[in-house]
Amino acid sequence: PKLSPEIVAAIIDEARSNGKPVGVHCENAADALFCVKAGATAIEHLVLPGREQFEVYDELFPLMIEKGVYLTLTATVSLPHSRGMKPSDPGSPVYAAEVFRRAIESGVKICVGTDALEHGDALITEMEYYVNTLGCSEMYTLTAATKTNSELLEMADRIGTIEEGKLADILVVGGN
Repeated sequence: PKLSPEIVAAIIDEARSNGKPVGVHCENAADALFCVKAGATAIEHLVLPGREQFEVYDELFPLMIEKGVYLTLTATVSLPHSRGMKPSDPGSPVYAAEVFRRAIESGVKICVGTDALEHGDALITEMEYYVNTLGCSEMYTLTAATKTNSELLEMADRIGTIEEGKLADILVVGGN
């Protein structure tokens, strides 16, 4: 069951009053809009089958940009629920890609994530989705997975980019 708006607002308010960022798992645009207005730092998921209000994105994405709210698409978690849907159905891969592209093109800060560690190779699959389905460049995708993620985690002073004094694991390969 979903938490009531009053409880969600109280949780966000308490966390923010203590200087803590708040990431919220939202399954639809209306809930995400409420959470962004309430002070959430990050929205996870955003598109799951059958729960969308497409026109809400016109208000949501500009507000996310204004407030500096991050979005983690987690397509590899959300899209398997969409098997058998028509392309026009809310939550279908085609519909989700349109929503994700709108967020990216509008300038929302995009992170790369898979929702949980047990998803194995899902991070690689997620990054491939950004490039192959959404049309993001490899550099955009790598930046989202490293630099932008480190900013969301409030660790950009220690990780996320290759700079003197920062921690980094580097693997050099021939090719792409």
